Amino acid sequence: MRSGSKPFLYLIPAGVVLFVFHLLPFLAVIWISLFKNWGTPEAGFAGMENYREIFARGSFLRSLSITLWYTIGTIPVTITLAMVFAAILRKKMFGGTFYRVVYFLPYITSTVAAAAVWRWIFHVDKKGLFNAMLINFGFSPLRFTEESSGIFEMLFGQALPLLGAGPSLALVSIMVFAIWQTFGFYVIIFSAGLSQIPKDVYEAAAIDGASSVRSFFSITLPMMKPILAFATIISTIGAFQTFNQIYIMAPSERTLSARNVTMFIFSQFWDNGRLGWAAAASVILFLILSGLTVLQLVYNRTRD
Repeated sequence: MRSGSKPFLYLIPAGVVLFVFHLLPFLAVIWISLFKNWGTPEAGFAGMENYREIFARGSFLRSLSITLWYTIGTIPVTITLAMVFAAILRKKMFGGTFYRVVYFLPYITSTVAAAAVWRWIFHVDKKGLFNAMLINFGFSPLRFTEESSGIFEMLFGQALPLLGAGPSLALVSIMVFAIWQTFGFYVIIFSAGLSQIPKDVYEAAAIDGASSVRSFFSITLPMMKPILAFATIISTIGAFQTFNQIYIMAPSERTLSARNVTMFIFSQFWDNGRLGWAAAASVILFLILSGLTVLQLVYNRTRD
């Protein structure tokens, strides 16, 4: 055996796991998406019919638009806040490690348990913490996770040009929870990245008269670009695959305005028994995520 091939032997166990638990199930999903009434005696080959049907019905496109609103509403806010707080924690301050631990706790907390608590916080009457506060300040309570009206329509009294009514209040409520939960994870990642930037660079910039703000935009952000690109990619994939918090916080039929693509897949599979539709939607979701990942990698490489 050649010595050059020896390292590849160590990849065999991981390769077997990936093949059995990732590649084979994915190929099975593609196969199921090509059949009607899979798992029943009436099952028959349908080709691309499942794909045409889910696009023709419009419910899948609606769930995709909800997913896009969720992605746009969570990723920029989460990454921006995490970057700012990581930059603040980079400075020597009392209790810096304590704050990092506190920020990270929501991320390691069970999503189901945390979402159940936030569902109580957003309860539709005075039992909920937010509504109790609104009532104490003289405002009317809101339905939060059960409100299907668009946030722009609620704020401005009408839909906005191009943006329409915007994401529903139910979806915005889930966005708030998502930002709260994932914020600390990116604070830790960005803090680790910031620790690798030489202090000499900041000292030289300070000698040249650069302010803290100027150093942040001229030194910190450019040197953190690879990590920011990584965070953007994994957060985009995570946003498109979001399920637990939506299932716990907005499970009723009154909150279809918060049903994203993964909830659409679950509903078609579990509630309606349409395995072909669910499999076809899963394949489409995979293609979308693959395309977005490639576009982000190409864009970042071009910027470099």
